[in-house]
Amino acid sequence: MKNKNAIIFGVVLIAIFGVIFGTKSWQDKQPGQYDEFAQHLKDSGAVFYGASWCPHCAEQKALFGNSYKLLPYKECSVGATAATGQTQECKDAGITGYPTWRFADGSELSGQQSLQVLAEKTGYVLEGTTPSDEGSLEADNATEEATTSVIIE
Repeated sequence: MKNKNAIIFGVVLIAIFGVIFGTKSWQDKQPGQYDEFAQHLKDSGAVFYGASWCPHCAEQKALFGNSYKLLPYKECSVGATAATGQTQECKDAGITGYPTWRFADGSELSGQQSLQVLAEKTGYVLEGTTPSDEGSLEADNATEEATTSVIIE
């Protein structure tokens, strides 16, 4: 009886993990709400420089939901912490903080950016906004920059 209960418990446990990981895998394959916008950012020549350990970079990606995987993202971290260094590509690009957005016109924004600001910088109109809405959002966003970026020393 003891072995039978252990086998049943094991099967139930495997089933639960299968559902959890299967659902996650399925969700990751679903199109995201901002797929078109993320692809537009890439096509426009924008580049998002970040680090895997950077909380503001994670928040920036989270704004895009499941569409984050289409972002023009460059990983700058050599390891799992700031102490492990920066990739040569990011050193050569002169990246000194994360997240950093660089655009085709040569301009750059430091810190986490709103979707509206990124849309304005790249000439994209997000559903539910108008170009006049976006200008005021850029000014609001600029005041938050200092608290939403990680500076590399």
